Formats: sequence, structure tokens, C-alpha cells
Amino acid sequence: MRNGKLGVAVIGAGFFGQTHAKTYASLSNTELLAVVDVDEGRARETADLYSATAYTDVAEMLLRDDIDMVSVVTPEPLHRDPVVQCAAAGKHIFLEKPIATTLEDAEAICAAAKAANVKIAVGFESRYGLGFSQIKEAIDGGTLGKVTYIYQKRRSDRGFADMKHGRVSPIMEIAIHDIDLFLWYTGFEEVTEVYCTGATGVVQEQWGQPDWQVINIKTASGALGVLDFGWGLPYKWAKWQGPEGWHPYADIRTEVLGSTGAVYSDMHPMMVRACDEADGWKFPDLVYWPNVAGKIGGAIRAELESFADCVLEDREPLVTAEQAMAGLRIALMAERSYKEGVPIRN
Repeated sequence: MRNGKLGVAVIGAGFFGQTHAKTYASLSNTELLAVVDVDEGRARETADLYSATAYTDVAEMLLRDDIDMVSVVTPEPLHRDPVVQCAAAGKHIFLEKPIATTLEDAEAICAAAKAANVKIAVGFESRYGLGFSQIKEAIDGGTLGKVTYIYQKRRSDRGFADMKHGRVSPIMEIAIHDIDLFLWYTGFEEVTEVYCTGATGVVQEQWGQPDWQVINIKTASGALGVLDFGWGLPYKWAKWQGPEGWHPYADIRTEVLGSTGAVYSDMHPMMVRACDEADGWKFPDLVYWPNVAGKIGGAIRAELESFADCVLEDREPLVTAEQAMAGLRIALMAERSYKEGVPIRN
């Protein structure tokens, strides 16, 4: 750490790694020093934007003693190795969701961080998003009474499925956010049953993954969650090109019903919508990573800044690795349920 700022490296320079890099470069408590990617050109292109150093090898980057914290933004099945390496080198770790795609990898990640006594947070940015955080305040404040039913919709366009090339299911990529929110809203109560069904179409034909799925979750006290998600919306949902600083997000809705109240959050069409001759209707993201005066704002900025503060102030992060592993267990139950066509019970 120098000048009160944490030295940061980003591992993985894809779209989201570039988003992390841009955010760290603008925070008051971090300094972006390194970008790592197996694609040297991509690593260098991103690093050069912020006067950082490009690497193709994690081990080489970890030889630096001015790196305090890393963001691991590698493809979903490739989280374990860089996390274990970084933990062994004493670096604090922000890991993009899901924590892993297998329980074995997730357990190894948790064990490595614990053994090295480093902090680790997992990137469920919805917990920092406007709407989602206000719902949690209503629950914790007793406004809703006992939570009995949660409905969550999160639907993306087919371009999002194309980005993943079939390497991960919509459960692991999309529903994992709402699994985390369900657990957060219900106080991580024991889940007793998970049942997942789905519908197939063009995404299934192209990438071998279902277009749409629905997960029903039941807790020990009888609370019910219905997660409605997928990535089969038409390309034009998110294909509009301008303004340059805008970018689209999914069709998202949350409802939480309790014994004494109800709360609703609707993120389509957010709070801004526009229509022009070139693109037709467009609905920019105002929650996750909107452009604010040339910098990334919203939930992504809040979660990365918050984790840096946790490191500096020696506090637990809002999203722990253990919580993320609880969500992974539910996701794996859902994948098994979808494959076998039956509810999975604990």
C-alpha cells in the first residue's frame, strides 16, 4: 500500500475484467498496478489505458510486493487456481461470481483463503444495487413481517448467451444472482427443496443450454422462492448502439411478500427510456455499471470500493465466500433437478 491506496491487480481482461480495471483506476482507495490475461495483447491493451503493467502469468505478477489485492475475473470454471495462488501469496481476493462451478473447487477456495488469513469477497453486485438493498432494509426493519414468498425475474437477450459460448448454464450465470438474493432475504435459512424446469429453443440449438428456466425453492419454515430467468430475448433487446455511454441490461423484477407487507422492484425500463430512428426503444442500465462523468458508477463501483475498505479497515465483506458456497449448493441442486426432472430435497 502506498499513499493510503491498495495496489490492485486484475486477473482476466475480458469485458468484466476491463470493467473492474476501469473502476479500480478511478477509486480513491485503490491504484491499478497490473492486468493479467493469457492473451498478451488483451492484457497490454487494458493495462496501457491506466499506466499499469501487463502480464500473461499470474505467478510472475505475484512476485510484486506492491500488490495488496486482486480481482479474479477468469471464466467461471477457472476460478480455483488463480485464487489459490493469490491466497498463498498473501493477497486479498475479490472473486467474480459464481465462487466456482463445483463444490470441490469452492471448498478449496475457502480453505486457501482461510489458511492464508486473507480476505475474500464474491461479486454478487445486486446486493449493492438500488432497489435490492432497499428491499433488504425493509426486511431487516420488520416492515414486511415474516418473508413468505419471493418472486424474481431476470431475463437477458441471446447475445448474452453467445458471449458464454455454452460454457456455463443460465443457472450458474443468471439465476445465481437471485439465488444469492433469496438466501440473503431469508437470512440464509435452510433450504429443503429445489425444483427446476425449463424450455428450450434457439439457445439450446446453438449452445446446448436451455433458453428459459424456472426454479422453485422452499425453506425449512415454508418460505417459497420462484426464480424466473433465461437468455432467450431477441437480439434487438440490447443491440442498440447509442448514446455511447449507455449500455443495456436485463429485464428484471423482484417481489417480496411477507406476513405484514409487500415490496416490489421493477428494473425495466429502469428510470430512463428513449426512442430514436436508428435503434427504436432503448433502456439503459442505471443500477449495475452506468457511466457517470466518464467513470463507472452503480453497484459495481460500490462493491469494489466496499471490499477495498474492508481490507483497509479489517472488516468482513458483505458477501463472504461461505455465503457464496451456500448459493452454489442451491445452484447445483437446481442443475441436478433440471437434468433428472424431479425435485431435489436436502
